[in-house]
Amino acid sequence: MDIDVPAPIQNAWTIYERARYGRVLYAIYRPTDDRAGTIAALTAMLDILFQERGHTPLKEFQDDALAVQSAWFEHLMPLITRDDVLGLLKTRRYVIIQGPPGTGKTRMARQILAEDCGSRSGNPIPPQYHV
Repeated sequence: MDIDVPAPIQNAWTIYERARYGRVLYAIYRPTDDRAGTIAALTAMLDILFQERGHTPLKEFQDDALAVQSAWFEHLMPLITRDDVLGLLKTRRYVIIQGPPGTGKTRMARQILAEDCGSRSGNPIPPQYHV
């Protein structure tokens, strides 16, 4: 991110100045009465902070750190199934499938085009729809 934290936020949250990481907020968490949730959030933030600096968790905590990381990635990039895409295509003309390389996006798009979109008219898939 290459934009500054908006001035109203900087002014309202001056106590969080040290939470900034370059030009962006690194992490902010507002604790609630849920003690377990607070501990989980702080643990995740510390794991990410240390991982970014090249430190690995102690062996006894590596499984926990991996579980936290996996849950975070699932939140950032949830698994999208073929049925999800087909459901969206029922209500719109197109769907953008994005994600990391090698995760099957192109294969899914080709299967949908060949098996679902091309069969609607009984004609082969027009060249402009080829992936």
